[in-house]
Amino acid sequence: AMEFAQEYSNKLAAMSLSGTVQKRLGDLAKMERQIRANPNMTTEQKDVRLEQIDKAKMAFARQFLAATD
Repeated sequence: AMEFAQEYSNKLAAMSLSGTVQKRLGDLAKMERQIRANPNMTTEQKDVRLEQIDKAKMAFARQFLAATD
């Protein structure tokens, strides 16, 4: 019974974390769209900012995978 409770609580924690990850990645995707649509930024400025966001997404995904491993 304790093993089942432990496994269930781990799954619930992973589901909660997954929702947080989805929201954060969604926020980053929204920022990407805003940057691409920004007429006041040069291509170079957009490239730099989009690269920063891409790195943030990768780091966040790695953290999630490490936490659920």
